[in-house]
Amino acid sequence: MSASPKVEIIRQYHIYEIMDSCVMKVQVKLTMLIPAKTQFYIYPFRKYLPHLNARLQDGTELPILPYTELSRLLGRNITLDEIKKIATDLTKGVIEEEVLASENFALIILPYRESDYYEELELNWKEPIGHKQSNDILTLDVPLNRQFSPTEESSLYVEIKVSEKYELTELPTTFSLDDEHPETIGIDNPRFIYPLRRLEDTKDYEVILKDKRNYVLRFGRKFPQTIQIQYKVGVPLMVRNWAWFGILAGGLLIPFNLYIFVAVIESFKFSAALTAGIVAAMIGLRIILFHDVELMARWNWVYIALISANLLILVGLAVQCTSQCF
Repeated sequence: MSASPKVEIIRQYHIYEIMDSCVMKVQVKLTMLIPAKTQFYIYPFRKYLPHLNARLQDGTELPILPYTELSRLLGRNITLDEIKKIATDLTKGVIEEEVLASENFALIILPYRESDYYEELELNWKEPIGHKQSNDILTLDVPLNRQFSPTEESSLYVEIKVSEKYELTELPTTFSLDDEHPETIGIDNPRFIYPLRRLEDTKDYEVILKDKRNYVLRFGRKFPQTIQIQYKVGVPLMVRNWAWFGILAGGLLIPFNLYIFVAVIESFKFSAALTAGIVAAMIGLRIILFHDVELMARWNWVYIALISANLLILVGLAVQCTSQCF
């Protein structure tokens, strides 16, 4: 029994949706011409994905096996190199080129048909896009980079969607990699660097939708070189400005209250009202704007520290002022 024949990809649609908790949901829709008696389709990934699911256009869920089951399915022992060759043949012009070198392949079992047929295969999975430990407080921009092999016979659509809590702080920039003229760097451990050429809108590709929360690109058939798309996702500018306002107000309130505490104890009532108002505003900003944004985890601790310091000073003022002000 030989490997499944080549599947012809007619149209591919990649959707990258930025979710909460530093996670990106990925959906790939492949419109395919599947030859008769095709048994499976191999799709490679950067890493193992336990939550991957695949289904047809009518909603039918497809079985997914580890690539190690391919030998049993074909009835003969095959090497990892052979599996990579099969995956490359089946996915050429579809999957991001840098992923083809990985050893994480999903073996998607296709329905058995006696004749050629058209189908839309939909794949869904999630990917981490950041780590809270390395985030800045409010200036965070998560850089993202995607590569796609030459489109050959298929047209390529790439959609970038962002949840309402974030936005594209840097709109997508597209490049092509000169696959035929790589530059070699290093002697003992050489590696290849591919020259980049920035692509031009309307000439090399088409922008179908352009928004800070939804951006769609279309590349026509037979684009000869690898496509690279770069963009950044971060916190909206308005949200950052309001957060910095709260931090600045809370920070300046501390030396003001200390001055009142030491020098002008009679102004306790004014200081108490001002502190209470600013602390309430800071808490309100925290709840309304950042109630579950993990991209700015450190920012939470800054606000907690400022609010706690102001409240402690306010309590100290109240204790010292008890006998003098009332």
